[in-house]
Amino acid sequence: MKQTTITKPLKKNVIVAQVSSLTEFLAKQRENKRFGQTVEISATFFLISVFLFSAVRPAITTISSLVGEIRAKQSLSDQMRSKINDLVYAQDAFSDIQEKYSLIESSLPSSPRFAHAAIQLKNIAHNSDINLNEIKFDLNDEKEFSSSDFDMTSFYSVNIDDNTTNFSKIPFLVQDFSNNRRLIKIDRIELSQKKSKQSGQEDEAVFNASIKTNIYYWSENDEKTKNL
Repeated sequence: MKQTTITKPLKKNVIVAQVSSLTEFLAKQRENKRFGQTVEISATFFLISVFLFSAVRPAITTISSLVGEIRAKQSLSDQMRSKINDLVYAQDAFSDIQEKYSLIESSLPSSPRFAHAAIQLKNIAHNSDINLNEIKFDLNDEKEFSSSDFDMTSFYSVNIDDNTTNFSKIPFLVQDFSNNRRLIKIDRIELSQKKSKQSGQEDEAVFNASIKTNIYYWSENDEKTKNL
């Protein structure tokens, strides 16, 4: 009876020890498996990070380089646009100056331009039915110019003489001189009347009109005198 009583507790202890060992083994296996999964996940993330870094870095570098080039080209484009706008403005200003210079040159030329003045005088005379067979330019009056209203400007004189029976055209002639683009000043007008007797007709009044004009121009000497 005593031997039977001693054997049962021993078997129970053996079973408990075996169960405990199995439990510990299973716990360690779970921990090892969990650790393996953790290592696997960490390695996966590490590999993914390395791949992304190696793959994305060149793309990021390329994109940054392209962005820098785009900004540089945009800045250059803005500068070129500004220069083009300045050039267009300068061309417009130059065209405007050319137009104004042409207008000024036709009114107050930089040289005497005798041929231009002769054409102007012929046109004015033609509009008033006056024949100018000869035009004489008098340059001596330039010495008297210091007392003129057109200070700092040179001029020469032209005398226009006409005999006419139609006195009414003289005012139109004077008006044409005033409205002419070329700067022409009427310095003196002399009017006289004489009678002309034609055969078979009554005496007819004939008017003689002598008009002295000063035609102005801007010379280099005038510019030098102005700067003194």
